[in-house]
Amino acid sequence: MATTQLCLLVAVATITFVPAAAEDNCTAATHKEIYVGELQKKLANKHTADHALKAQLIKAQLIAALAATTQQKLQAQGIVNLYRRCIERETIANRKATVEDLTKLADMALHFGRHDALKHQQATAVKPVAEQQANTGSAVVKAITLKGGTPGLTSSRCHIKEYSKATKTGDNHQHWAKQQLTLKKVEAVAGADRSTQNAARFCVRAQNNECTQQGAYVSIHGGKLSTTTAANPPTGAKKKSPADLTIFVGSDEKAQQFAVLDTELMQAARNQEPPSTSCNPHEQLEDLEFLEDAAAAADP
Repeated sequence: MATTQLCLLVAVATITFVPAAAEDNCTAATHKEIYVGELQKKLANKHTADHALKAQLIKAQLIAALAATTQQKLQAQGIVNLYRRCIERETIANRKATVEDLTKLADMALHFGRHDALKHQQATAVKPVAEQQANTGSAVVKAITLKGGTPGLTSSRCHIKEYSKATKTGDNHQHWAKQQLTLKKVEAVAGADRSTQNAARFCVRAQNNECTQQGAYVSIHGGKLSTTTAANPPTGAKKKSPADLTIFVGSDEKAQQFAVLDTELMQAARNQEPPSTSCNPHEQLEDLEFLEDAAAAADP
């Protein structure tokens, strides 16, 4: 009986602790998701990298620990203290740059979110409905629906957090460095109460007629609901041997915001070294704590 219960518990435990399948929403990430995702990776590497002085600090600590005399130990410890203060000062200063870059990245994600909605909106079109006679004594009702393949909705589930950890994101990331944003402005079709080719419209007309003669037939003509034109400015950050990546915006003002943001983020991503200042001992004569350490080492 005890053996049976033990086997049952093992079976239950096995079922209970089966690890959940890893998310794979980014295995075929689009260029748009990759653009923001790769930016996030580069900025994360930049702002989590060890300080440039860390290696020198460790060397100074080893020298201080292995110093043969008290004077040598105090001299080395003075350098250790100096490097620690420099790292602390710059760490505090670099927090501002980190927050600034992350805020810009959040802005970029917001713009791409708007694009994701506009990308589908600019493609939506009214589905045409064939003519039907309207003077038969019965009501004629025709649904106005969207043309197949233009749902106006995005289906992607890839997000930045998952992308940053995903081991497979498809082949598109190889082209990230060359992707140049081509900004397109989306505007609603103004429409007009006249017969216009390829325009969404409702017609009461003669049979087999393109809305130019009066009649007793009704029909719905298909057409897009939005138009796109080059925005001002037309591109984001300039790239070498660029591969155009079309991004949709709602106005020239948004295009201007996008272009400035893209340029600043690309510059931040290229500069992988956080801002730093010199910490050479002979240049620290205004550091009173360093001078005190030097005086103590001179007269141990």
